[in-house]
Amino acid sequence: MAQTNQPTTKSGNIILRRVSVPDQVDPGEPYEVDVKVSNGAGFINPWDNDRCHGSAYDGYKLKVVLTGPNGEELTKGPVCHLRTTIGTKDETYTFTVEAPQSGRAEVSAYVEMEKSGKRTDALEASTVVSSTPAEQPDTGSSDDGGGGGGSGLFDGSPDPTPGGGTSFDTYAKGAGLILVLIAIAWLADSGASIAGD
Repeated sequence: MAQTNQPTTKSGNIILRRVSVPDQVDPGEPYEVDVKVSNGAGFINPWDNDRCHGSAYDGYKLKVVLTGPNGEELTKGPVCHLRTTIGTKDETYTFTVEAPQSGRAEVSAYVEMEKSGKRTDALEASTVVSSTPAEQPDTGSSDDGGGGGGSGLFDGSPDPTPGGGTSFDTYAKGAGLILVLIAIAWLADSGASIAGD
């Protein structure tokens, strides 16, 4: 089993991967919290009291517990979270909670085994509560009226986003340089042949 800094139980086989919330929610409105849990067990002891049976594989009987932004405790399960033979079996458990009237909406979640009571540590997440639309990040565009808005493919500038690629002009310049170097090498070789004969 690979090491992880995420909360685990059952010798690292049950992993609480993440608790996801929206960036911003409206005051008093419902929103969804997603809790991602993984089962990395390759084998489960037949005498393990948390073991359960699925159609193709066995798994662990567990429940996901969420403490909502208003202190309420919500539970999904108990469910049989199955294992798989390769990698991890990931499941997302979705809760709907109501945002408070202001501030930040904080939630936390943990996974608890049904029979043994073993559990992971909790993971927390929070979101801004506001009726004002969130500011959009600056894309670097200017309002100079100069057109712009190109794709970066033919405008001679590389795409500024990480891993975004390079413009067509850059590739064309590189290909042109290679052709010039090949031509110079061919001419030099031809000249050497003529001078050497």
